[in-house]
Amino acid sequence: MKDNRTIGQMAADNAAKHIGSWRFIIIFNIIVFGWIVINTYLGKNAIDAFPYILLNLLFSYIAGVEAPLIMISQNRQEEIQKKTIEDIASIARATLEIASAVREQIKEQTELLEEHMHDEN
Repeated sequence: MKDNRTIGQMAADNAAKHIGSWRFIIIFNIIVFGWIVINTYLGKNAIDAFPYILLNLLFSYIAGVEAPLIMISQNRQEEIQKKTIEDIASIARATLEIASAVREQIKEQTELLEEHMHDEN
């Protein structure tokens, strides 16, 4: 089956799948903790010494980008849900049509059977 999603849709699906996971939270916290430990250990030779201005800048960047990413992934999930609901409604309509046709066939068969039984008497 060919994947007809756009690059943006695939990115939104991946964001929804990964950003909200415990794996992401744990890995993110390990990286931040490692950043703090390494830069504290290096002292004056650190890339980002205390008060970790570069780390704070990174947090600000993530906060600025993450909110729109979450909104995009939520919009994508709504698109998927809407499509699923439309598919279910379409299946339900087709099922009702089939059930109606089957009822009509049963009615016709019953009438034929009654006529045949009536003719035998």
